[in-house]
Amino acid sequence: SLKEQMRISIQCNNSDNSEDFKKLKENLIKIIQNELTPRQRQIINLYYYHNLTTLEIAKLLNINKSTVSKTKKLAIHNIKRFLQYNFN
Repeated sequence: SLKEQMRISIQCNNSDNSEDFKKLKENLIKIIQNELTPRQRQIINLYYYHNLTTLEIAKLLNINKSTVSKTKKLAIHNIKRFLQYNFN
C-alpha cells in the first residue's frame, strides 16, 4: 500500500544503495513539498509521519473527519499522478 511504501521511505537510512529507491524518495519529498496544498501537506505529514488517525487529525485541526479523509485521498491521488509522470 502507499501508506506502507511511504513509511518505508521515511525510515530508510542513507546507506541504501538502490538508485531507484533513492530517486523515488527524492521525488516523493519534492511532490509533497511542491505539488500539494498546505492543508494536504499538513494532513499527509500528520497521517504518515506522525502516525495519527483520521479522527485524531480531525480533532487536532478542528475539522470534520470527512474533510480529513477527502483531503488525504486527493493528496494521495496527486502523489500517485506525479510519481507516475516521473517514473514513466
